[in-house]
Amino acid sequence: MPSDPVTAKRRQSYSPTTRGILQVTTTFKCWSINKALQATQPANLAGTGSPAFGTMPGISMHTELELLVRLGLTPRESLAAATSNYAEQLGWNELGLVEVGRRADLLILTADPTKDITNSRKIRSVILDGVILDQEALLKVSP
Repeated sequence: MPSDPVTAKRRQSYSPTTRGILQVTTTFKCWSINKALQATQPANLAGTGSPAFGTMPGISMHTELELLVRLGLTPRESLAAATSNYAEQLGWNELGLVEVGRRADLLILTADPTKDITNSRKIRSVILDGVILDQEALLKVSP
């Protein structure tokens, strides 16, 4: 939650009405900022590795991609923000494309995310550094 507008201190809680108003206001500010940025043609970069409250690195990426689409990016542009844009912007040439000489980290989906970005959640398998991961073993709860 944002800090108190008068004292600039982090507030411990807001009333439900105030919380709703702040969320709507923040959303509109984000939309207008994103539209201004898009007008200058920057490369978007997506990443959920921040210690933001309520996010979990990895799974939060799907939500971030969906939010980027809601802010006006196409599903393809949203996917590029999480993949090939890193290679281009940061010179990480082993990332972003499927070709010889690049890392074999792939997410295999059951549906096309360029048609509907929520399809990025429909995971069939994961390949990490060329090895197909055993999803059942990963999801198994240890005693």
